[in-house]
Amino acid sequence: MAPGLLNGIYKKEDIRFHIKSMVEKKGGRFILDSLDYIDPVSKTIFLINKNPIDYDVLSFNTGSIIKDISVDNTSNIFKVKPISNIVSLRRKIIELSEPRNITVSVIGGGPAGVEISANIRALQKSYCKNDIAINLFCGSGILSGFDEKFRSAAKKHMVDKRIIIIPGFAESIENNTVVTKERSFVSDIVVLSSGVEPPRMFKKSGLPTGPDGGLMVNKYLQSAGYPEIFGGGDCIYFKESPLSKIGVHAVKQNKIILNNLSMFIENQELSPFAPGGDYLQILNLGDHMGLLKKKGFIYSGKPAFWLKNAIDRKFMNKYG
Repeated sequence: MAPGLLNGIYKKEDIRFHIKSMVEKKGGRFILDSLDYIDPVSKTIFLINKNPIDYDVLSFNTGSIIKDISVDNTSNIFKVKPISNIVSLRRKIIELSEPRNITVSVIGGGPAGVEISANIRALQKSYCKNDIAINLFCGSGILSGFDEKFRSAAKKHMVDKRIIIIPGFAESIENNTVVTKERSFVSDIVVLSSGVEPPRMFKKSGLPTGPDGGLMVNKYLQSAGYPEIFGGGDCIYFKESPLSKIGVHAVKQNKIILNNLSMFIENQELSPFAPGGDYLQILNLGDHMGLLKKKGFIYSGKPAFWLKNAIDRKFMNKYG
């Protein structure tokens, strides 16, 4: 829902859970801090600021981080995570475009980069006095990994919205200039949506990891080396069949983790996670437009966004 926050469809409170309240209402203890590493032998969690915590059973649900790119002497650069960055990005775009035309460069041609680019255009149309040139840097092509029909439909939307698709990888950002092998692009604002990767704490902790550095788990979402450790979402590497980093997997894994934590404590049989087949994918392309994909069916238009909005709001209302 974050791209919708960018163009004003949603407010901050629409797309965030009050985690502290949710935890405490269920009798849990909420600790605001960042994890440094764990010692899986002594079963100890080491935090950045607070005292270490011992555990009997542990579940990692820490999400992902944006992949790094070399940045030097550059201002107005925003990563798409955490969500608070989107609020700052929106504010900065409106501010800089008040007196003049500006250029925004979006690094990454995956779903996040496509949605952010499209919603910057929607923001410009509704809230900005001057024009915005939008560059979308797509290293291996727009929506690499998706089928050609879906990619073509997304590319048409980008062209229609005057978003300049630039092939090739952004190798560095220097002095507000995005540098590729072929040329350089001066920008007023740079948005990093250059793919995600698991946090680096797993390797630091000496836990078994996959090629991407994610916590390696078996079909029970259980650590390959330490059975009392579980994990789900973007931070894991599913040994059975590597998964794309999309929210639907995290949601489905949620119930399995909850069940298996209880079953492990009670020394009972664990339940396996089954990723399932093809899933519904809907991109928010701004202006209340969506691009929908389900198996071989592709559809673009406002009803696609209405469906996405209904699904997202239902999920938020369920847990909010």
